Amino acid sequence: MVDKTKVPAKKRGNYRLSERMLTALTALAEGRASSVAEAAQLSGQTERAIYYALRKEPAKEWLRAHIATALQLGQIPAMRTMLGLLKSSNEISKFRSAAWLMEANGVGPVERRAPLVNIAIGPSPGYVIDLSEPPDQIAAPDVAQRATGMLIDAKALPADEG
Repeated sequence: MVDKTKVPAKKRGNYRLSERMLTALTALAEGRASSVAEAAQLSGQTERAIYYALRKEPAKEWLRAHIATALQLGQIPAMRTMLGLLKSSNEISKFRSAAWLMEANGVGPVERRAPLVNIAIGPSPGYVIDLSEPPDQIAAPDVAQRATGMLIDAKALPADEG
């Protein structure tokens, strides 16, 4: 009699990235290859092998790390450019680069001064409503409002009964 119970699949080992696969992934990440077909041609592999590798976790992790490193290395010339703009003869370029550098260090200029009203709805924090108008449209309160101290006048409407 034949045992028809399903035999569990044999667990395969970890997927390893070969040197040729790393060449293909590097070409894709650095832009030397604009498609998987070009990366396959550069590395001497098939497109299918590269697509297969891209589904595996080691390839995804390697790409994440490689791209993060490339972005970190790009920060150095970007900072050099912003520092160079501080010495520019163009005043707006100087101002924008100074503001950018300050914001990069956690100090940001105030965009626009306006009152904020916090309304808590339910047990969690609610919404932030900006009641201000653009600075050129802000009207001064009249004398009656200054005397009473009331700047917002609203009426409660009955809720729909349903």
